Parts: sequence; C-alpha cells; structure tokens
Amino acid sequence: MKSFSVLIKLFTLLACFVVLQVHATTLLLKNADYNRNSLVNGKLVSVLQGNVRFLYDDTYIRADEATWYRGSGKVDFNGNVRVWTEMQELTCDHMNYNRNMNSLIVRRNINFFDKNDQIRIVAQKAEYNLDTKHIVLNKDPQLFKYDTTAAETLSIVCDVMEYDDSLQIATGIDNVSITKGQLRSTCQQAFFYNETGVAKLREKPWIYYDVHDLTGDSVDLFFKDEALEGVAVMRNAKGLHKDITVKDTIYTRVTGDSIYMAISDSGTVEKIWTYEDATTLYYSSENRQDINEAHGKVILLEFYHGTTGTLSISGNAECIYFMDDEKENGRNEATGDKIAISFDNGKATYIKLRGDVRGTYYAETQQ
Repeated sequence: MKSFSVLIKLFTLLACFVVLQVHATTLLLKNADYNRNSLVNGKLVSVLQGNVRFLYDDTYIRADEATWYRGSGKVDFNGNVRVWTEMQELTCDHMNYNRNMNSLIVRRNINFFDKNDQIRIVAQKAEYNLDTKHIVLNKDPQLFKYDTTAAETLSIVCDVMEYDDSLQIATGIDNVSITKGQLRSTCQQAFFYNETGVAKLREKPWIYYDVHDLTGDSVDLFFKDEALEGVAVMRNAKGLHKDITVKDTIYTRVTGDSIYMAISDSGTVEKIWTYEDATTLYYSSENRQDINEAHGKVILLEFYHGTTGTLSISGNAECIYFMDDEKENGRNEATGDKIAISFDNGKATYIKLRGDVRGTYYAETQQ
C-alpha cells in the first residue's frame, strides 16, 4: 500500500542526508551552542551541543546534541531530534547512523508525518538497512492514512511492521488490526502489496464490515483508490449478515470452501458469493424454529438497501423455505439444478426452480 512506500522515501532521505553529512562537502552546520573537536584513536570526533542545526539542500535536521565520528562514519543525534522538508517531518528522541553497518536506527517517540499523502506513523524503534532497503518498525508501531475526501482513516496496528522496497511488500506481524470506515479486521500476519492494493490476512483472520462478519483460513482484501472494493475468504469460509429491523433481527449465515464479498462504490455490500459445499441459513431472532436453508455448489446473496433481497443457488440446489400466506403457513422443500428465492423481512416471498425440479409442501397444521 502507498503508505509504506512513503515511509521508505523518508528513511532514504534520512540516510542520504547523514551519508552526505559524513563526507560533508556541501553540508552546512547552521548552529551549535557548543562545538568541541578532538582526535580519538587518530580519528576526528566532533561533539555538538545546544540547539544543533544542520542544513543540506532542502532538508533540515536539529537535535539537542550530536556526536559525529567523522573517520568511522558514525553519527549519533540525541534529544528532541527533528528532521524535515517542506512536506515531511520526523521527530524522535534518538537517531543513529553507522556507515560501516549501512544502517540507520531511530528510537523512542517516533512520529512521522507526510503532508502530501496524509500519512502518520508512530513507533518506539525503527531500523533501516541501506543495502537491502528493508525497514523494521517495532515496539508499538501504528500507521494512519487520513482520507479527507471520505472522512475515513486507515489504521494499521501490530507488534512489528516491515517493509521491503525491492519487493514493494509490507508485512504486519502479531496482533495485526486494520480499520477503515466500516471495516475492522484482525489477524496474526498481514501482507500489503503496494503495487496492486491487495492485503493478504493470514493466521486467524477475522473481518467485520458494517453488519457482516467473515472468517476463514485466509482472507484477501482488495482496495481501489484507498477504498475497500472486495473481500475474498479462502478455505473453511464462514459469514454472518444481520438485518436489524424495528421489530426483529434477521440473520443470514453462509458457509463454504470460499466466499467473496463485493462492495459498491458507495461502500455498501452488494453481493456475497459462496463456493463449494455452499450452505445458507436464513432466520429471524423472533422465529428461530423456521430456518430457511439452502445448499448447492454456488450460492449468491444479493442485498438491497442493506437487507437480503435475493438468493440464487446453482448446482445440486436444495432448499427448505417458509412462506407467509394470508390463508396458511407452511414449510417447502425443493430441489433442482437452479433455485432463485426472493425475501422480504425474513420471509420467502417468491421462488423459481429450474431443471429436474422436485418439491414437497408441508402445511403448518401437518407438522
């Protein structure tokens, strides 16, 4: 996702800045209340204290103090460290650069903000390898992507965040939580693909979107222009939808080998497909004994204005459904190649069967 590529740009900027500082051809020391230079093992060491400020090109850096090991290529910044350009800013307590190790380490109270992309990242420790362009953020990392147009914020929280710039893949490890608008999700490991906008959730993934719950062995989230447009659940897929009405709550449960949920541009759930060994249960909280059931190879649920509208079953279709009639109520059992059912307020109002159709009706008085 774009959020992580912005982070790598900042660390690259910091690394280049400090490397130039080590070689110091055009680096400008703008201020230091105290400056002491000495030779340590034949190498020059500069100790700077008090409102230390540097400038290189359009990049500024300040700290309460800095120790510059010129010969060994190490620089330590300590106390109220701030690095900024016109559009980016990083603050922290400590920043250490080691040329021999090709590493940059930022520690304690890290707060990075990018104005262009409206991204904020906070953590207690971050390490960047200049050779591999690999970042590791640990100790309470959090990422926030502010969406001012939709008034939504993407939030990613986990124990460890990593980003590999060569592969353009970010990883969240342990206790991963992702939220954005109506989306809330958790897992133990997540992979974010910057180029495609896909997030792969692994190890105990759970998704909650609006009134929909989804879980399974693995989950993929598909983003387009920062908005969620689809959710795919693979293996042991389960889903739950709740229609909350004034008098009642209607439950729709789906299970199968896999589930795909499609989301409209307006952010509402449009359709849910269930594949292989697909099963749907549809019932109300006030009448749990009358459970509408459907089984087949593929089941499609379509939603209208946030409520279940139609149910389509394909391949060895079977269903048990209850219909309200002014004269009598009863249970229907039907099989066929394809079955389509329309619902209204938790009750089947229309059914259409095609191909090798069989059906049985049981009047309520016969049960």
